[in-house]
Amino acid sequence: MSNDDGPVDLRSLYVRASTQKAALTRARKALELSISALCDTPASDHFFQQLKQNLEKYRLLRDEVLGIYDHIRSQVAEDKFTKDFGKQEKEIEADYERV
Repeated sequence: MSNDDGPVDLRSLYVRASTQKAALTRARKALELSISALCDTPASDHFFQQLKQNLEKYRLLRDEVLGIYDHIRSQVAEDKFTKDFGKQEKEIEADYERV
């Protein structure tokens, strides 16, 4: 989905960032549920496999969202980026550290 061969449409990047951030939030919630399920039933291979899948999905979405943020950062002034995405970026990093 990269757009390296033409001008960047900033509006579409913002929409994409918002959409992928929402997907990342859903993936984080699914991951938390998987952790809880595995804690309740630690011997369950099913819950362990589900946890691994949810963790992989979370990592991929996190990398994608941060990549979009980096792309936006390269297109706008740093203070505008910080105003628009600074809080979300810090939340993503905090969630990753916690997980």
